[in-house]
Amino acid sequence: MNQLKQMMFDAPSLAEQNLVVAVLDGVSKIISLRQQQLTELENLIKARFAEMFGDSSWKMVTADTIMHNMRNGLSPSN
Repeated sequence: MNQLKQMMFDAPSLAEQNLVVAVLDGVSKIISLRQQQLTELENLIKARFAEMFGDSSWKMVTADTIMHNMRNGLSPSN
């Protein structure tokens, strides 16, 4: 612990510290704006999907029901 007391560290001026704070604040704001953009893009994707395919009122069936006549990955010819 005594060695730590004797170590020398750079002490940036107040102006340099304020510049670093301003840069980091700017970066934080950009990150926040990008997160908002991603949220809005996700909402847009959902809205476009709903426009393209409408509501999901399709009849739900199991994969087994759809594929019961398939063999070797091919649909039956009849």
